[in-house]
Amino acid sequence: YWREDVLNYDGDTRELLKAGASGAEQHHTQTYVTDDRPNMDIKLPGSEAQFYSFSEPSKNLVKTSITHGALAVGANSKHAQRALMVYDLLRNDEECYRYINYGIEGSDYIINDAGELDRPDGWDQSIDALESNFWCGRNDDLELVNARYYKGAADMYSNYNTYAIDYPYGKFVFDTTNVSTQIAAMADVCASYIPRIAFGKVDDPKAMVAEFREKLKAAGYEEVLNEVQTQLNASK
Repeated sequence: YWREDVLNYDGDTRELLKAGASGAEQHHTQTYVTDDRPNMDIKLPGSEAQFYSFSEPSKNLVKTSITHGALAVGANSKHAQRALMVYDLLRNDEECYRYINYGIEGSDYIINDAGELDRPDGWDQSIDALESNFWCGRNDDLELVNARYYKGAADMYSNYNTYAIDYPYGKFVFDTTNVSTQIAAMADVCASYIPRIAFGKVDDPKAMVAEFREKLKAAGYEEVLNEVQTQLNASK
């Protein structure tokens, strides 16, 4: 499934997947339903690319936090009120919202007879896509249903909702001061082990995972865990 040079390769694996030059890609569900699956169906008919959720075996899934995609105006902004007015316009005015998210109607997108967002003839995701990445202003009331997205998306999300829980730490802000050294050491361990394990670049995965866990403990995992728990207890 992976390139031989996967640990060093810095190209676009998603485009390789669509070209039939890679057997897998790792990303989140929305990328699958909005990009990978629908575009694979077009570029490689019959490929029927599947999605595997890491949450499925354990049913361990946390819903997005309330602050996900939030926008904040800087405390030292000289024109905080005006900045908020611009944000309000981009997020809540239908015309502005469509311009920033979808582009120019008739050129970047069209509205089909079903009232769904579709693309003009000859439009190619790899060449013509407009990406605003406007997560900080997403407004579901103004979002258009995309005719090209994977039709099985609703079933996938319905399944997630049968076991996903609300994010319980939305108001908790962890102070890393007491364990910053340990966190940095753990980050180094993760950077060393996770890519090799994830891409199968080890002879004995079980042994490597066990070694990975021991290295995390040596780096200070228990100290960080205890600090998190201490602060959580104090915040209740």
